[in-house]
Amino acid sequence: MIETPVEIQKIEITSVSEIFKITAISTDYLNFTIEIPEILKEFIEGKSQLTLLLSDKPMEAKNDDIYMSGVVYKVLEIKPNVTIYGSMGGLQFRWTTPKKANFFEPKSKIYLILRSHE
Repeated sequence: MIETPVEIQKIEITSVSEIFKITAISTDYLNFTIEIPEILKEFIEGKSQLTLLLSDKPMEAKNDDIYMSGVVYKVLEIKPNVTIYGSMGGLQFRWTTPKKANFFEPKSKIYLILRSHE
């Protein structure tokens, strides 16, 4: 399991109605982008930092966590990093990380929690 604080860089609307894209960075795991439905946008707005948890096994979420699960569909290595692409119920995510932190393969399950610090 990976647990790291992420700093929200931007929240932007996508070309798909009621879907927003969040871009965040972490000193440990570089760059993270995820799409969320508009209804979850208020969870993110006004917060500069969240904790991101990623695992290949189900995790226990708290009441105000955003919990999503999905499937990795592509792992692209561009040294020294790896970018993992996945889909969580049709919502896309992308995570760029140092190769040594990658333990996901195409078709593997992925579980994600976004946890507020407040």
